[in-house]
Parts: sequence; structure tokens; C-alpha cells
Amino acid sequence: MFRLASLYGACFALAACSTGGVVDCEAARPVASEGWARESLTAQAMGAAYFRLSNQGDCPAVLTGASSPLAASVGLHESREENGVARMRPVERVEIAPGRNIDFAPGGLHLMLSGLERSLAAGEQLPVMLSFEDGPDLELTISIEEAGAR
Repeated sequence: MFRLASLYGACFALAACSTGGVVDCEAARPVASEGWARESLTAQAMGAAYFRLSNQGDCPAVLTGASSPLAASVGLHESREENGVARMRPVERVEIAPGRNIDFAPGGLHLMLSGLERSLAAGEQLPVMLSFEDGPDLELTISIEEAGAR
């Protein structure tokens, strides 16, 4: 009888500690850094911005969008080569695992700036707000660089 009671107690303790297969984590902690964009040509209403996104939390962070007061819209986009042809497509979300970095860089993921209010000049700063699925928005400052700087 004592063994049966011990077995039930052990089963109850395991059930109480079980997460049902769901990973229990505290929070995502996204950090954006190293933001930059190339200066734009006169009357150019489009541009691209690049940066590094890190997740210093213990839950995945999911980037779902972005905005800027100087652009009509800011989209998540990805460039890639398919069958020898460079293509760009919108991306709905970018998930970053805990402890990982994702570089938004030329030829890959980037922010597509559409409907710019004015040309972007080298030395200026462009404010961007990054939106996440769970958690607060994150402000990122994009430094505008000369066209041939990188």
C-alpha cells in the first residue's frame, strides 16, 4: 500500500511540474543595433534600411512590422537569387530564436522604405519603430551613409 501511495504521489508531482510539451519562458528581449541606409538620390521615393536584430531573452521574438514618420510605409522584405534572377518579396514576420542574431543586410532581409517624404542625405538619422508579435515596440535609429560607404 505504501508503494502504491508513493507511486501516486510521484505521478501527481510530475503532472504538476509538466508543461504539457510547451516550453515555459520568461520573455523575448529583442535588441536592434547598427542601423544604416544609403543616401537616396534626389526625388527617389524608395529606400532600404539594414540593421542587426538580437534576441537576449529566453523566448522567441517575432518581428511583424515597422514604421517611420518619414515614410508612407515600411515593409519587411527579403532579396534572394532564384534561378539566376534576383527577386525581392515581402515577408510577413521574422522570428529570432533566443540568444541569436539576424542581420538585415543587402542581398537578404531588409526594411523597404516606401513613399519617403524627402531624399535621405548622408549624416542624417532616420527614426524607425519595430513592431513585435508579443511585446513592446522597439525604436531604432538608422544612420544615413554615403552611397559608396559599404
